[in-house]
Amino acid sequence: MNTSGARVSLTLFVLLGSILFLSACTVTDTVKDILSSTTPGDWYHDGLLKEEYKALAFATMNRENLLQDMARGRGEYLESMGTLLGVPPSRKQDFFGRAQRHMGEFTLSEPPKPGEIVTALRSDLSAVLQADLEGVHAR
Repeated sequence: MNTSGARVSLTLFVLLGSILFLSACTVTDTVKDILSSTTPGDWYHDGLLKEEYKALAFATMNRENLLQDMARGRGEYLESMGTLLGVPPSRKQDFFGRAQRHMGEFTLSEPPKPGEIVTALRSDLSAVLQADLEGVHAR
């Protein structure tokens, strides 16, 4: 029997097992983030994700990409989040700029939880819409 071939096979097997284990841990952490805030039945109705949880689910599943887009002040993940939150197309650039400014607050501590990201972005949306209202009343 070729022992060097067996060692290579064993090494590859252990490496593959480690990769699968780490992938499973990442998925488990993501699911744990989702389930830690509410009970799972609260998120769904008739097999569909409830409207009020779509942004949180999106932030949970796409946190790293969303944070990168927020840091840049643009990107497909930030744009998708803006759509989920109901940002008017005419106000997207203002929303993106406010989201980018929020990153300064996040980088001072550990990476934000998905709920913290959504809360910050909803606050940005409120500020954008408030600015729109003030602009209408000033005219």
